[in-house]
Amino acid sequence: MRFLFFCQFILLVFRYEGLIAQSKGWQELTISDGLSQGMIFDLKQDQKGFIWIATKDGLNRYDGHNFKVFTHDSYNPYTLSENVCTALLIDQHQRIWIGTQSKGLNLLNPRTGRISHIKINAGAIDNSSSFAITQLVEDPEGNIWIGTENDRLVKLSLPPSLRSEFPDQPDFTSQVKLTPVVVREGDEKTAPAVMTFAAQHKLLASTWKGFYSLNWQKPHNARKLQLFDPNRVHHTMGAYADSLQNYWFTIVRNKLFSWHQGQIHTAYLKTDGSIRVHLKALDGQRIAVLTTDNLWIMSPEELFRQDSLTNQNAYVALPPNTFGVSSLFEDQTGNIWIGTMGYGLRKFNPRIRLFHSYLPNKSLSHIAINQQGRTFLRLYEGFAEFDRQRQLVPLMPPNTALPNRPEWFVLPDHQGFFWSFNTSRGVTAEIGPHELLKFSPDWKLLRRYTLPADCRLGVIGNQALEDSSGAIWIGATNGKLLRFDPQTEQFQVVDYGSVFPKIGAKIEVYSLLLESGGTLWIGTQQGLVRIRSLFQKPAFTLFRNLTNDRQSLTEDFVLSLCLDPRQPNQYLWIGTKGGGLDRFNKQTGQFTHFTEAQGLPNKVVYGVLADDSGNLWVSTNQGIAQFNPKTSKFRTYTKNDGLQDNEFNNQSYAKAPTGELLFGGINGLTIFHPSEIVAGNQKPPKVAIVGLKINNKAIDVGGPEEILSEGIDYTTSLDLRHDQNLLTLEFGVMDHTNPSGNRYRYRLDGIDQDWVEAGTNRFANYAQLPSGSYRLAMMGSVDGEHWSKPIELFIRVRPPFYQTWWAYLCYLVVLGLLIWQFIRLQAQRLLLQQQVVFKQQEASRLQELDTLKTQFFTNISHEFRTPLTLILGPLSHRREKVLQEPELSMMERNGRRLMNLINQVLDLSKLDGGS
Repeated sequence: MRFLFFCQFILLVFRYEGLIAQSKGWQELTISDGLSQGMIFDLKQDQKGFIWIATKDGLNRYDGHNFKVFTHDSYNPYTLSENVCTALLIDQHQRIWIGTQSKGLNLLNPRTGRISHIKINAGAIDNSSSFAITQLVEDPEGNIWIGTENDRLVKLSLPPSLRSEFPDQPDFTSQVKLTPVVVREGDEKTAPAVMTFAAQHKLLASTWKGFYSLNWQKPHNARKLQLFDPNRVHHTMGAYADSLQNYWFTIVRNKLFSWHQGQIHTAYLKTDGSIRVHLKALDGQRIAVLTTDNLWIMSPEELFRQDSLTNQNAYVALPPNTFGVSSLFEDQTGNIWIGTMGYGLRKFNPRIRLFHSYLPNKSLSHIAINQQGRTFLRLYEGFAEFDRQRQLVPLMPPNTALPNRPEWFVLPDHQGFFWSFNTSRGVTAEIGPHELLKFSPDWKLLRRYTLPADCRLGVIGNQALEDSSGAIWIGATNGKLLRFDPQTEQFQVVDYGSVFPKIGAKIEVYSLLLESGGTLWIGTQQGLVRIRSLFQKPAFTLFRNLTNDRQSLTEDFVLSLCLDPRQPNQYLWIGTKGGGLDRFNKQTGQFTHFTEAQGLPNKVVYGVLADDSGNLWVSTNQGIAQFNPKTSKFRTYTKNDGLQDNEFNNQSYAKAPTGELLFGGINGLTIFHPSEIVAGNQKPPKVAIVGLKINNKAIDVGGPEEILSEGIDYTTSLDLRHDQNLLTLEFGVMDHTNPSGNRYRYRLDGIDQDWVEAGTNRFANYAQLPSGSYRLAMMGSVDGEHWSKPIELFIRVRPPFYQTWWAYLCYLVVLGLLIWQFIRLQAQRLLLQQQVVFKQQEASRLQELDTLKTQFFTNISHEFRTPLTLILGPLSHRREKVLQEPELSMMERNGRRLMNLINQVLDLSKLDGGS
């Protein structure tokens, strides 16, 4: 196992010398990145921060991640007149003018993407074929000056209606005025290369024949300025004049001729004269000189004083695969952009000049700096001293160590001596005693001190420090701490191994930190050890990861330690192998964790150093992170910023007396001064929404969905249907220095309770967004500390038709009708019920009346019948006795008749009564 571990370490630190070093700070952008064509004619940046690129196959807009390409469409008149774009101009109203090779001038509305055209061979010029446009500039009155390849200079005057607006038709040639201006050398026409507007209405035009001047308000034939000897200055390759006419520069083959107040100076360039040289003003204070090999940036005063432009005084060397260069410009954040003749774009990050990297293809395993500022490195082949000339001076004499007994650590003391360890490690087993070696200031071996019995050094984790008394503390394995007194040459052993559980694995020391009060901190692969009262009666405490305690150490493997630069008595910072960065509160005993979620680029923290401003610098497997303990914000730097590589090494970090920080990695050494780095991170960037997808479909301006009438970066509100509620928004920070490291945060009011810290993720996704009105706010940052002002996008998701106001009105009307119908039916039913009750009551009354009537008739019939029976009985008896009396017969007959009638009435009463 020991042999395998050794082999893994060798593979980690070893780098083949044959690796080809790449040019630092340069980034290629080619067709594989989305660029439409590799031939670049011109470059510009608009006010929003987008980079516009004129290519041989269309106009490109770059947002840091994506290229949006504008091309000619035969079926759409509001597109480019042709795809070969040769010149660009962004005027004072942020309109984009595009010169073409053979189809005139184009005007792009960046809001809508519509392009209108001007034929520059019409009107006042002639009827010849269109001119290839090479230069576009705007004068103070807003007129456009057009330089062409076939020796024409044209002034384009716009009518008042088009001074700041856009035409409403695809061809607006008839609405402008074209005025040709002749720049002539004898009988030869001369095309202007650079045009500059100076005082007193002067237009200074530099050509391959020399310098010319004319009045741009009343242009006539140009007047040649006799500044240089015409016998020496002709067929110039580049020229420049400042607006104050204090400095004039021109290049002829491999010579730079300069003019200042009548004095002429000549400087030589490192070029063979056959390669085009570019002269361009970056701003009012600096001039750029560009060849295919180097870029020089100087003030006019500095450039005038140069005797030669060489590799030594160049601002930066161009990458080897640049080939021919065609254009140059500096963006708003200071990056240098170069267009090549067929090989795409090259972008240079000037921040790389703040990070100084040395010793490519060398892997460093240890860095030490003495009080005099001398730097000592541990390489695979041994110790060496480093100087700024990138030279390594070997320190260890060849016969210092025995075979297979490498020294892994060097400690310079306050007297100028050097101390190192001989680990006495064989390939398959440990042999011989472990030793402490003492070297003189000129690295001659003075003494060997054998470590006490049972005290051995680790394979890799070896650390030592010198205390204020001059004693040397050495971290041995398995819980042994050695104190060596150089005066008495005696060892003292402090055994703290009892704090570790009996796990059987070897414990090595990866970091040591001694506080002024006598507290010693030891970082091991099995936890963090604190020893209090080190010089009296030591008290040991072990801090380890506890799975049930989120405020414990996040990872037992401790690689580095650093006291908090602002509150050293309260906080200790711990770099772990796989757990990120931890902050230990000495008063509460709790750990606070910082990982990728908080902005740390990687959880393996090799080294932690504090700068003079109170910031921490952390080396990882994904670059170096600057951390502000006050704001808890990270800013990451990678090899694109000038670091030796993204991966760094254990125990390879140190702080110089000058305040510089040194970090070693797998590909050399990186040195920088933190104050220079932090000073460039104070300006908040510009941000924009650069992409929109709805239901996973990209939305374009004027598309069939009719969602965007302007580009999403100009849109302030979206009006969407209910089924367009799956949104993907793409953000962009318009700082192109390191686009992949830019940070984002956003919030959708009504959905997000707080800001969503998206880190480097530039997309926001919202699915099944309920109907309603929302406000999206987005912010961006380059360093995670300085954030832009939020930009807003108002989003309205319309409800479905069955949830609209008129639908609810219909629902209300229908409900009202139903209620009205219900009430009407209820009223009818109630009326019927009342009628039935009335009829029932009437029938009951009639029945009662009939009953009363029946009872009456019954009663009265009985009343009539009883007396009548009493009358008929005697009458009948009387008639039988007196037969001859007719009156009795008549009386009986009528009585019988009356009795029958009464019986009938009685029977009728019985029938009515139901009997």
